[in-house]
Amino acid sequence: LPGSIAALALSQKIAKLSGSELVMEPDHIDRWMKPLAPSLQKGGRLKRVRNRMIGPGALGSAGERIEKIDDALWTSSCNEAKHVWNQGPSREKDKLLMLDRIEDWFGRRRPVILGKEGASAARDRGALADILNMDENSFGGKSDLEDENDGWVDGVGEGRSDEANLSGYFRFSEGEDEENPWRTDGLLDLTSYQNKATLSGDPSSFNLETSTSSVDEGEPGKVKSLYDLVFSKANLGALVVPAPRGGSLDVGVLHTSDRQSRQRCTIEFWYNAPTKDMASGRMVLARRTLGPSADDMSKITGMSDKETVMWELVLKSSGELVFSSCGGSTLRSTKSHQPSDDQDAERKDLANFGKWNHVCLVLSSKGMGLTQCSVSMFMMGNSVAESKVSMLPSGFDEDDLDSTANLQELLQKSHLLFGLNNPSGFRLTELRVWACARSDDDVNTFMREYLNAAEGKKKFKVKIKSKKGANTFGKGLLAKSGGGGANTLAPKGMLSLAPTPKMSLAPQKKEESPQNKVDQVETGFAADFNAFGVSESGSGSAQPSPMAEGQGEPPVTLWDTALPLSQQVRSSAAAALIRGPPATRHFGGNRGGLPDFSGMERFGVGGVAICGSEKTIVWRDNEDPPALTYPIGASGAVVSDQMDDEGSEFLCCFLARDKRMVVFELQSRTVVVELQMTTKLNFWRFLPPEAGENTLCFMLVTPVGGFHWMPLDESPRPQQVWKRGPDLAGKKVVAYEEGGSNGLDGPDILSRVGLIMVTRASGESSLESWIVPIAGDSVAVQVSDDVMGGCLCLPPYVDEGPFLPLLVAVLQIEEGIFVNVMSLIETQPGSVGLGEIAVTLEVDLAGFEDVDFEPPALAMGTYPEAICCSLANIVVVLIRRKGLIVAFELEDGDMSLIAREGVDHYVIDAVMRYSSEVGGAEIVMLLADDENPKDGRMVSFCFRSAA
Repeated sequence: LPGSIAALALSQKIAKLSGSELVMEPDHIDRWMKPLAPSLQKGGRLKRVRNRMIGPGALGSAGERIEKIDDALWTSSCNEAKHVWNQGPSREKDKLLMLDRIEDWFGRRRPVILGKEGASAARDRGALADILNMDENSFGGKSDLEDENDGWVDGVGEGRSDEANLSGYFRFSEGEDEENPWRTDGLLDLTSYQNKATLSGDPSSFNLETSTSSVDEGEPGKVKSLYDLVFSKANLGALVVPAPRGGSLDVGVLHTSDRQSRQRCTIEFWYNAPTKDMASGRMVLARRTLGPSADDMSKITGMSDKETVMWELVLKSSGELVFSSCGGSTLRSTKSHQPSDDQDAERKDLANFGKWNHVCLVLSSKGMGLTQCSVSMFMMGNSVAESKVSMLPSGFDEDDLDSTANLQELLQKSHLLFGLNNPSGFRLTELRVWACARSDDDVNTFMREYLNAAEGKKKFKVKIKSKKGANTFGKGLLAKSGGGGANTLAPKGMLSLAPTPKMSLAPQKKEESPQNKVDQVETGFAADFNAFGVSESGSGSAQPSPMAEGQGEPPVTLWDTALPLSQQVRSSAAAALIRGPPATRHFGGNRGGLPDFSGMERFGVGGVAICGSEKTIVWRDNEDPPALTYPIGASGAVVSDQMDDEGSEFLCCFLARDKRMVVFELQSRTVVVELQMTTKLNFWRFLPPEAGENTLCFMLVTPVGGFHWMPLDESPRPQQVWKRGPDLAGKKVVAYEEGGSNGLDGPDILSRVGLIMVTRASGESSLESWIVPIAGDSVAVQVSDDVMGGCLCLPPYVDEGPFLPLLVAVLQIEEGIFVNVMSLIETQPGSVGLGEIAVTLEVDLAGFEDVDFEPPALAMGTYPEAICCSLANIVVVLIRRKGLIVAFELEDGDMSLIAREGVDHYVIDAVMRYSSEVGGAEIVMLLADDENPKDGRMVSFCFRSAA
């Protein structure tokens, strides 16, 4: 020990024996006494403060008393939960370390034995022996000093969004099943916590009737039905919901800082009191109980009993609402009322009898003392009163609640009650309890909307990897051989392209205009995102309703079958949709060169994402409404397909300033993964699961090369699949797609080749086309240094095992436009090359020689000049400036023209997909408005199956 510490100990011992006092020098205090904190302190019953030394009987008189201490080391309280001396015998905290022997503070002098002998001696004695000789099976067990968490529900109040913090939700949907024994078995909560509400009183006098409120009932079959709980008799009883200590409904008040996620609560519901005739002129709309009799229905359902009341909300016959707490505080809805000259004006702070009323209480004790709470009262979405109240239970002191055991005993039997002392015909519906403080805007905006929890769909779950390495991702993706069914991988001997019917497109006559075949699919997005702050952009659908016979003139062109974007979203959003997202195509790009093992179930058209600093608009051509706004700010975003039958989609956002990418799962409104970029992003898009590992895959093209990013993988780190060589360095990527297959399935599947369209950074007016092997030697092969466009497509017949796609290239030679189809070959393992040209056809431009539509301003520019799409054995070429569509059918090593048609507008982007409505292929196009360069229309055109 240091000499001065030993001297201090000796001096104190001498002073104690002689009865004299020793005055220490200030430098001794600063040098030796302060570093001994917090051990050398006086304890208190409630908390330990750093302002006194060991004790009045020892070192308390060692220095002069300083009235004002500025040193933060002594003025700040220590966190008792982090110290093993926080509680002593009988759970008392004072005089824990008031020891009589100085050796207990500083230790005893003991010789140190080095080497094996010393280690053996240490093992046999003292605290080290206890650690070394501990039973291995006891590792990780709880010590006596740790708080027991038995009975506490995990995750309450810890969600990222308000709806993730929904603790209880009752729509009384049991009413739709006449045989449901809800009167005896109870009413179930729709959240994952599955709370159960029971009836106190005569069960036969309670009824469930179809709701007469203005709350959105939702679509039958997809949303849990909304019913009213009707109290058919006066003073019938109450709806009772258990809220024990640690349960999902134990939120809002009487929680310490260790349970901050439970310190806020919102309770809201709709009620209809048909008359003012209430016993004693008031009824209890809501109440929470506490104490040893908190579950005694004979006591807690009484109006006069206040012993068991933690808080309650009372409706008076005057229409006033009064909140009362166990600490004696009250808050009236008329607190802020100012009399006005207009006596007939409807008051927002009074309830309307005979009509539906919405009431909301927000309780928050965050940042306050244990027994303090702020209460906000809302009526019909309007804030009417707010105040701080006391939640100190009657008969208790502050010190009594410092014990966890006392709080546990006080709230273990707690219940929530609704509808006490009701008038006859009282109705209650849409009851919600949140473990968060809802904002004014959210309460007002969503009080009439149903929540996600009301939907019949299950939450989307992903099993990323099995023990054998297989990847299962929902229904409708790659399946192993032998599973059977139309969408499974075919048995050995051939590779199924299910479905691969031959397609044909008969030329359309002018008077026989095609109808828009976009699916009328109800996905419930408007409901899914009500609690997420999502708003519908505009109204109306991209597709017109079919004309009934004799009702007006039918459309005469494809353009007439769709509504302008500006009529469905704001004009600024329509202009942004026309301009398009940065560093990617509107619809992502062609994917017809990849095998399709999901067939008709796959949605082949990606959503168009337009981003701002505070929100992102996603346009989906096959939904109504077609555009939804998400409160996600980003520099750009791409959207995945619907990845399963539940409609799960992923939004990949890029934040350029932070060089960070974030993937959101839109169905559950959660962040899947974040990625810090260390380089620039030149191009990106969504790739189907067949391109990489049978899972969610995004393609990221950087100055270094191309990367497959699988956010759902166990190790979501981008995997480089090709490098940029000198031929591609510094060039702008305007289109990218992948094709072929390595012949494997499940998590081992991978595409074989990538097709890259680039222009020189200097802006030279030519488009180059290159192919590059995937996960190969990265040697790029140039297809052409001046190409109008191109795509990959499946060969008519695919043998067992791996295959390479065909390459379609559109070239302009002098005044003619030619379509070449050539094979791709593997020159050596990991390398690809160009094979022979299988067929060449010239595009008939008769009637289009002088057609040249002016393109609007586009984020990706006007390259490629020709958009190529493929699906199964159909190849479609669109000459953008001429608005010309030509369709070809591949069969038996030949290609035949099956359709040629003009759309009379500039083609901004196009892609193909299967049509789930009529079968066969469908092309979706975004066309520009010639009269307004900031507007356009989304149209679709079906190629029916020849079979």
